[in-house]
Amino acid sequence: MAVFEPPNRATIWGTSQAPYLDKVTLYHVFNRQFEIRSIGDHVGGGFGTKVMCWQVQSYAIILARATGSRCG
Repeated sequence: MAVFEPPNRATIWGTSQAPYLDKVTLYHVFNRQFEIRSIGDHVGGGFGTKVMCWQVQSYAIILARATGSRCG
């Protein structure tokens, strides 16, 4: 889930194993235009990787910004 707060703040919630890595990656993906806040939830078992989820999260931020509401 993502929320965009004008003018340049985005908050994402996800189940990544590395929310700080997501935050830094998204900060650079958006060319340092947005302040990114990444909130991680319980991940559970380690069956498959949940480290690089930034592609889906970047789409959620773009959609939240375009619609002006939550996307998730």
